[in-house]
Amino acid sequence: MKLSLYQFKHYSNQTLHIEEVLQVVVGNNGSGKSTLCEAISILVNASNPHHTSWEQKSSFGASEWALRLQCGEILFQSLFDGKNRSPKWYMDELSCSKPKYEDKMPYRAFWIQSDHLRVISGEPSERRNFLDEMLVFASPIYDKIQKNYRTALTSRNRVIQSILDKEATKWELSSWNTLLSEYAVQVIHERRKFFTWFQKQSLDHLNLPGPVRIELMERHPLDEVTKEEFLKLLTDYTERDLVVGRTTVGPHLDEISFSVEINKTWSPTKYILSRGENKILLLAFIRLLGKYVEEISGKKPLFLLDDVLSELDTDHTQILCQLFEDTTTIMTTQPNHTAGLPIPLSQIDLH
Repeated sequence: MKLSLYQFKHYSNQTLHIEEVLQVVVGNNGSGKSTLCEAISILVNASNPHHTSWEQKSSFGASEWALRLQCGEILFQSLFDGKNRSPKWYMDELSCSKPKYEDKMPYRAFWIQSDHLRVISGEPSERRNFLDEMLVFASPIYDKIQKNYRTALTSRNRVIQSILDKEATKWELSSWNTLLSEYAVQVIHERRKFFTWFQKQSLDHLNLPGPVRIELMERHPLDEVTKEEFLKLLTDYTERDLVVGRTTVGPHLDEISFSVEINKTWSPTKYILSRGENKILLLAFIRLLGKYVEEISGKKPLFLLDDVLSELDTDHTQILCQLFEDTTTIMTTQPNHTAGLPIPLSQIDLH
């Protein structure tokens, strides 16, 4: 693949060759490693990964920028002219719709940054949001399901507040209960579908102190995931919701558990494993998410592992490279973190 960046961030006009293997990009802070990952993410996923304005991505006093990726026989382009609110998408010089562009793009890009690598030790909401972000790659409709669920949840919470303020009555919850139930079961189905697949995979090759498992922990699991069962759950907890002032059941409260077995006892990995070991565990999870995306969507995963080698010793660096050796992966790092990398390994040096 050939990647070209024109007036994008601090890249004035540069072309790089991206090999469809594990490839390391080496450079100091400020050399453009993360910008390179952002450019690839924009081109491959046809979306804005940072949700900053498109104008802020231009450089050198310019109001426009261009990204191009020659992928097989097709040239994919994202062009921003500074006049419209968002870029236009092109294939082989012809303007096209985003759905058509995404359909023809053979990859889905997983841009993994330092914030992602802290999700195991972070709050439950961080792990939940991370999983949802990854599952969107497998099923783009999941993004719409999530947005619909959050909208219905917010609206139901507003009605609860209005009831507490004596501005509404309980019967006004009925329509939002129905809508929330519809979207909740879709979210639960998609998450369970992934974890059913995931339980058949193995994590025994990570050289960790004991067996590990990653599980979906539902706060209020349903025996039958149906709209009627979730609606009954909402009804059962209505009085509690009115005391607390918000919706207290639903997939927005579920958790992802990372645990390790030591001396026949299962404990959270964040308390038992080192930061480097937790990082390897999460990256192995991400690798399997990519495999799941490929099986479900037919899109090849393109991993963008941004500055992931810090806190990894030589053994875990080699395990990381083994995890991604059969993938298309860009791994960025600083010059002082390359000691454990196997040789030969395809490398791009940024100055």
